[in-house]
Amino acid sequence: CYNRILGMYSLAAVMNHSCQPNAVRVFAGETMLVHACQPIRQGEEIVSSYIPPTQPYRIRQQQLQGRFDFTCTCQRCTMESKLDQSVHDRLGF
Repeated sequence: CYNRILGMYSLAAVMNHSCQPNAVRVFAGETMLVHACQPIRQGEEIVSSYIPPTQPYRIRQQQLQGRFDFTCTCQRCTMESKLDQSVHDRLGF
């Protein structure tokens, strides 16, 4: 039994990833809906998270690298990367 959703979704194809998304993708059967999860200004990019954004920084980066072959550099990851490096520097890792 194959339980993944497969299809051609033109809106999803142009949506980029962010660990701080302003939209979520929801499936109703074979129909994909995109809902804003915060106000989106005209001209602002609509972004969703390709993975659960509640994961810790390092887990998110591993999942994105492993599944989608990229390193996320969204505003949240940039901030958490600096914090993560600072903690490691202080602890001598």
